[in-house]
Amino acid sequence: MQVNNNANNLQQLISNALSKISHLTPSSTKIWLYTSNRTLTQPEQIAIQQEIDTFCSTWSSHSIGLKSAGEIIYNEFLLLAVDEDTKDASGCSIDKSLHFIQQLEKKYTLSLLNRKILKYYENNTIHTTDFDTFITQKSLPKDKDIAIFNPLVSSLQDFEQNFIQPLHTSWITKLLTVTK
Repeated sequence: MQVNNNANNLQQLISNALSKISHLTPSSTKIWLYTSNRTLTQPEQIAIQQEIDTFCSTWSSHSIGLKSAGEIIYNEFLLLAVDEDTKDASGCSIDKSLHFIQQLEKKYTLSLLNRKILKYYENNTIHTTDFDTFITQKSLPKDKDIAIFNPLVSSLQDFEQNFIQPLHTSWITKLLTVTK
């Protein structure tokens, strides 16, 4: 089935995409994943990555620096990560990160906090849709060549294992009828 090949190819790309956070421990690293409402342009990617790097270099919890990093994934997602082996992210530090994300949204006219944005991979392309629009399709063939990006991952280990899922084994199948 081609979906598995596509999902596996994308999964392999994840390890290449995570160069900025490769020094963090997967089992103890908490992540926050933000889905963009649109593909970032090349100049935006460069500028936003610089802002992410600056933010992470000063991100702290109760005046103690966090072992953190961030990445832009596939020009579609922003990922912030904290290795909690060193220091846990506190409520105040999480608030700082949300404020940072809101600043990026305003500066680059993005929507990063809208949890109804759904990204999926079909025909070698990442597509963006509204969650409700995708769900209204109701019935999709099991062998449909679609991989879903899972926005619910919360650790680096979970991200590496579950961020990209073939449609028929993804979290979204509970809401769809997947036929043979």
